[in-house]
Amino acid sequence: MKKTLLACLFGLGLGACVNAADVQEINIAYVKAPFNLQNIVMKHNQMMEKEFAKDGIKVKWHDITSGAKQTQAMAAGSLDASAAMNTASILMANAAGNPIRIATGVAHPTSLFAIVGKPGPQMKIEDLKGKTVVGPKGTVLHQTLVAALTSKGIDPKDVNFINMDIPKGMTAMMAGKADAALLAASGIYKANEGGAKTIATAQGLIQPNLVFTVSGKFAKEHPQLVERIG
Repeated sequence: MKKTLLACLFGLGLGACVNAADVQEINIAYVKAPFNLQNIVMKHNQMMEKEFAKDGIKVKWHDITSGAKQTQAMAAGSLDASAAMNTASILMANAAGNPIRIATGVAHPTSLFAIVGKPGPQMKIEDLKGKTVVGPKGTVLHQTLVAALTSKGIDPKDVNFINMDIPKGMTAMMAGKADAALLAASGIYKANEGGAKTIATAQGLIQPNLVFTVSGKFAKEHPQLVERIG
């Protein structure tokens, strides 16, 4: 309680704290993939729902996979928090004037981000030069692609990259409309089962960090709730 009071008085300004009673619902993004076991257990066991039930606050989950789309939803005011956001998206959002704050938790799922080639002969990173790759721009997956290309001395501009969300990207790649797609978690396994072959994962290329975040507005107005999330 003392920690929360100090945060209200000094860290955020006298007018920053809004009573929990003023909050009726907390909207949280959740990624349906094994990115962070803690978050999966938390949602399955309804830990957030139980924590805020005594305040009469409902918790609503939103399936938003892309970190970029999560930050856009926070900027629009339709999302208060994300159970799994990559730090690249946080940095880009803050740089664009959309404040995002880290509440708690870190995961480093390097093997769950991958560049996957269409069904056919096994491709190498070098084979992507001049090819079409689809995936979500400004995400850990996009970082993985850029890191993979530069590790082989390939200019990312020499690849025809098309911004596309993960489900559509996988569909395009499996249909042969793209040479490779940027996929994550279960999408990798599904693509592999369909004959697509993994070219590279994030392991050894980048160190993705996934954290529980809240919008700057929510952090400023409800620090006491953010503390309970953490």
